[in-house]
Amino acid sequence: CERFGLLQAWYRYRDETYESLAVGWCEDNGLEYELDGKEIVLPQEDEDFIITEEKDKVKIVTVNEKNTFTIVSLYIQYLQETEGITIDETEARRIIDSYAEKRCPMFAASIAGRFVGFAICENDKEELWLKAIYVRNDYRRRKIASALLAKCDSIASENGNDTLILNVRPDNDMAIRFLKTN
Repeated sequence: CERFGLLQAWYRYRDETYESLAVGWCEDNGLEYELDGKEIVLPQEDEDFIITEEKDKVKIVTVNEKNTFTIVSLYIQYLQETEGITIDETEARRIIDSYAEKRCPMFAASIAGRFVGFAICENDKEELWLKAIYVRNDYRRRKIASALLAKCDSIASENGNDTLILNVRPDNDMAIRFLKTN
C-alpha cells in the first residue's frame, strides 16, 4: 500500500471524511466552528444547501428547543437595527424559547460555521406569519434572506397554506425593496 501511495491517500480521505462529518454535525446542532482557512464541501443532496457564491455555501438549519442559542445574538441585533430596542441576552433567550415552546418554525442561516441570519415564523390557526427575518450587515446581498424566505414559504406550503403573511412598517424601505424582488 505504502509503495503505491495508497496509505497516504487513505489517511487524507479518512481525515477529510471525519472533518466533513464534524462540520455537518455542528451545523445541524447549531454550533459555530472554525476551519483554519480550509474549505469543506458538504454533500449537496440536502435541498437546504444554497450556493450563493462559489466559496460561500449557505446552510439553512432548523432551530428548535435544543439549539435556540444559535439565534439569540442575531435576535438582539435584529431588534436594535429594526426597532431601536436594546435587550439583554436573557430577555432575548426568553423570547426565542417562547417561540420554540409554541413550536414556531425557526431557521438559522450558516456560512462556514458562522450563523449569519435567521427567520422566525408563527402559526396562527391556519395561517403562517413571518414574524422576523434578519441577516447580518456584512452578509447581506448574497441571497441569504431569500433562502430563509423560501424556507418559510415551503413550510407554509407543506401546511397547506398558499400564502406566507407578514407585516412591514411603511418606513422600512430595505424590507420593502427586498420583498418586491422576492
